[in-house]
Amino acid sequence: MTTPVQPLLSVRRLSKSFPGLRALDDVNLDVRPGEIVAVVGQNGSGKSTLVKVLTGIHDPDPGAEITVRRADGDSVSGRAASTQIHVIHQDLGLIPMLSTVENLGLGRAAAARVLAPPRGRRERRHAEELMTGFGARVDVNLPV
Repeated sequence: MTTPVQPLLSVRRLSKSFPGLRALDDVNLDVRPGEIVAVVGQNGSGKSTLVKVLTGIHDPDPGAEITVRRADGDSVSGRAASTQIHVIHQDLGLIPMLSTVENLGLGRAAAARVLAPPRGRRERRHAEELMTGFGARVDVNLPV
C-alpha cells in the first residue's frame, strides 16, 4: 500500500465576501507535486479572487485554512502561506516607467501591502540572474 503524496498547497473552507457579494464559497483545493492546475471559469466566477486570497492581496473570510509545504518540508499556514505562493499572470501587468528590478518587486510589495522601492544590490543581482536564466540580455535598471 502506497502512502498518499502530501499536497504542496492545501486549501480548506475558503470563502471571501465583499459588501453585497460572496465571491468565493467554501473552496477546497489540493495541489500535489508534479500537478499542473488550471483555474477555469466564466467572468465573475472567482478565479482572480482565489488567486488574490492565495497570494495575500485579499484576506479570506474567517475559518479558512491555507497551508503550503515548503521545499525544506516544513509547512506554513495563514498569512505566512501567501509568501510561499508565486503566480505568473496571463497579463504581465508591467509598469513601463519602472525598471525590471522595480517591476519584479511589485509582487512582494503587494503581498506586504506596502509600496517600497527594491532594497538594492541583492534585488538587482536577483533580477540579473532571472534575466540570464531566460536567455535575456537586459539592463535591469532601465525602464522596461
